[in-house]
Amino acid sequence: MKIDRTADVIPPKYASKTLGSSMGYYIGKAEQADLVAAFLWITEGRIARDTYNQVAAYRKELQRELDHAETRAAVAFIDDWRSRTSRTCWPALCSADALRTKLEAELSEIRQYVDAAYKAWDALTKGYGADPHDRYKPNTPPRTTPLDTAIKLRHQLAAARGHVAQALQGDRDEMHRLAWIEDKHRTFTKTPQSFSIQDIDAMTPAQFEHTTAELCRRDDLALERTRGGAGDLGADSIAVTQDGQKIVIQCKHVRSRKTTIGSPVLQWLNGTAGPVHGADIAVVVTNGYFSKPATAFANTQDIHLIGLDRLKRWAEWGESLPHVLDLQSSP
Repeated sequence: MKIDRTADVIPPKYASKTLGSSMGYYIGKAEQADLVAAFLWITEGRIARDTYNQVAAYRKELQRELDHAETRAAVAFIDDWRSRTSRTCWPALCSADALRTKLEAELSEIRQYVDAAYKAWDALTKGYGADPHDRYKPNTPPRTTPLDTAIKLRHQLAAARGHVAQALQGDRDEMHRLAWIEDKHRTFTKTPQSFSIQDIDAMTPAQFEHTTAELCRRDDLALERTRGGAGDLGADSIAVTQDGQKIVIQCKHVRSRKTTIGSPVLQWLNGTAGPVHGADIAVVVTNGYFSKPATAFANTQDIHLIGLDRLKRWAEWGESLPHVLDLQSSP
């Protein structure tokens, strides 16, 4: 092979004249087969190297996404613990936690891809400097080579990117939905139809019963009773939904959060709501909390409980009673 000194690629000028002479000798003996074999070997190594670099770079990118998801999950957990009544903190925590779980699984696979890509690259570069002809002899039976592994890893990397992109988009959509809910809540709290928990805490029991009836009216429920009293038999308010379901509501106002509503209140309502008032749905609402025995009893008897958390959603944020009771899907 002759060297065209005007070509884009020419041999370098080596500091050692002996080395320059030796390289000139080998170049002079080189034939087309030598050039093709060398080009194939170098190109395969380049593909394997590029594959490794792509997978390794994506591993770092994925680790950053995972770190961000873990930080978000920790912040959402703290916010949920502090607020205790936030409608969006818990879903935000769930979304961040689900994303974190997905990213952890994907990162575990990507780490395996990185190892496999490095081994493929290492296998292709071993033996550089040896005669490459044996690698590319005619009529060589097809076989799986490290280059095949590198190409397979590229396909797997593309699929992994798709999975992660889908998970990230789903998380972003959920965050947008929760931001919309938060904005809707903030806007509603500025309207006269919103009753803050602070105002409710300052009410008398009779005012609390009246407010509960007003909330039902706000939700376009037909009211059959708006206030209890002596002989109410557990029904302070009776409302009827648009589809004809009768809701019997027992109100229990507390002055201190330390006062919990016990199971006797629920047992009394359970004995009268259906047999006496013809209720389809029995509800006990309080500005405090329910005891564990009361909650257990409610679960077995299908009595709906509205404690402080749900009351905030209903009274302050403007969610309708059917939504708060999970009778209708929430936004």
